[in-house]
Amino acid sequence: MRNSVLILFLVIAIGVNAQVVERVDSIDVNTGVIYPANDVETVDTVSCDTISLSNPPIPQISLSECDSIVMIDLNGRYAAVYKEGKCGIYDMSKAVNVTRIEYPWLSAGFRKEFEGGYYTYFYTAYPEKYGVVGVSEQTNEFICILYPYKEEEDEK
Repeated sequence: MRNSVLILFLVIAIGVNAQVVERVDSIDVNTGVIYPANDVETVDTVSCDTISLSNPPIPQISLSECDSIVMIDLNGRYAAVYKEGKCGIYDMSKAVNVTRIEYPWLSAGFRKEFEGGYYTYFYTAYPEKYGVVGVSEQTNEFICILYPYKEEEDEK
């Protein structure tokens, strides 16, 4: 009987504690002051006018200023251009630099279709990391994905 009463009290206490919910709008990190959420609308989206999508423009360097050009093939759209020991990706059909000339090394990778569009990938490597640079053939937007080299485990 005593155990039943104890369990009943625990259930009631848990139910009461679970109903106390305090919504917080923000917390001042420096002072620790908590500002309660009064008349705050909770949304799961962000207004587009608050997002800055402006990237600094890619400097355009003509092919005559580059030290060398490495093409994937004669009909290929993209090439790796080299200047002063660094390289970048150049769109031969539009005659524009797609990336900055900042990579230490680029090598032709592969071309892949994804969601109705084609992407061209280049392999790249730094002393401490390696990865790929993918270029959208529709927009010339690119993404660089880098991974650290795996440390070899000591053999026991």
